[in-house]
Amino acid sequence: MVRANVAAEPNPSSANAADAIARRPERPIPWSIDDSAELYQVNAWGKGYFCVKPDGHLVVRPGHLPTLDAAGAAALARDGLLLDARAAERYAGETEPIDPVAGHVPGALNSPTAAWITADGTFRRDLAEHWERVRAGHDVGGGAVGVYCGSGVTAAHEMLALAELGVDAVLYPGSWSEWIRDPARPVATGHSPG
Repeated sequence: MVRANVAAEPNPSSANAADAIARRPERPIPWSIDDSAELYQVNAWGKGYFCVKPDGHLVVRPGHLPTLDAAGAAALARDGLLLDARAAERYAGETEPIDPVAGHVPGALNSPTAAWITADGTFRRDLAEHWERVRAGHDVGGGAVGVYCGSGVTAAHEMLALAELGVDAVLYPGSWSEWIRDPARPVATGHSPG
């Protein structure tokens, strides 16, 4: 278990410190922390999301986030919806600055995390419309949506955007870096799912 004290310091330039740290509960995220945690958006200077308990402490327990392994990611790419959160050039295999093999999991759709946010780093206001464009032609029904990236970091951010919309998403934490470690796993290139 990891404990971190969550404290917000008011912006000294703010005339009203309460406005600077205005928090509004959004919804509990049961997979991330525990049943008493809530998701808050810190407005003004913070512009970020934090999961905190009512007593002001963040408690993270491993194992609360549903995840995919490589076989699960392949199955979801084939039979459901698997999103690749990396930039389009990396997805297409045009460039790969980190891993020794370029491309994407066959069947995965490209959904760059950068497209979910605005220039100031906050979620875009038209998240629902953006999600409709991303999944156009793919009926996810009640099924899960899988998300991966290079190493699982930006995919987690995209999962938070999907959670804002009430979409259940499952992380493939090994992501592209794990996928390519097994040379028997297929690799797709180009801008289509393949």
